[in-house]
Amino acid sequence: MVKIYTPEEWTPQTDEWFTKTWEKQSPTWGSIYVWPDDPDVVTIPFSQPILDQQNQPIGVLNTDISLTRISQFLQEINLSPSS
Repeated sequence: MVKIYTPEEWTPQTDEWFTKTWEKQSPTWGSIYVWPDDPDVVTIPFSQPILDQQNQPIGVLNTDISLTRISQFLQEINLSPSS
């Protein structure tokens, strides 16, 4: 079962992807995982700290990169024998 959070319920500042990136103050890769509501989707999270003009942290940007989609894309590429 998938839980859908309202903005009031979800506090990303307590999630591992946020805290790990905030503490390291550097780009961070997470662990590969399968989406709970769609087992055909495999992703890897990537987080990037956001800094202000004084190089002070003000937030964290996070995205999930679909390894499933990358795999599908690579399978669709037709390479010639000379490439």
